[in-house]
Amino acid sequence: MPFIYDLTDTWTDAGVTYTSVKMDVTDTASDATSLLLDLLVAGSSKFSIDKNGNVTLSGTVDNVDLQTLSSTVNSLHAVASSGSYNDLTNKPSIPASIEDLNDVAAMTPGTGDVLT
Repeated sequence: MPFIYDLTDTWTDAGVTYTSVKMDVTDTASDATSLLLDLLVAGSSKFSIDKNGNVTLSGTVDNVDLQTLSSTVNSLHAVASSGSYNDLTNKPSIPASIEDLNDVAAMTPGTGDVLT
């Protein structure tokens, strides 16, 4: 297959959905690390898409450093992705009964009383 290094196209019909580059791969047997696309600079991969559609890239996207973003996301606590109260740390102690509170002004608080 010859090298493709310079392509041009003209899209002239608003009623047509164009596809600039399209490749349909029939994968009957390939290594798990096979790539659909791998763009390199000086032999170093800068952007790749594996056969499962996972994208790997180096550098930034709209001035966002992806390595910093990735390490930030990976350092989040479990609750950030689970949303489960059980995954929270430093949970407040919630008393089982109003009588368990130490700073209630009224000696015998009842339902509807305001704590001060």
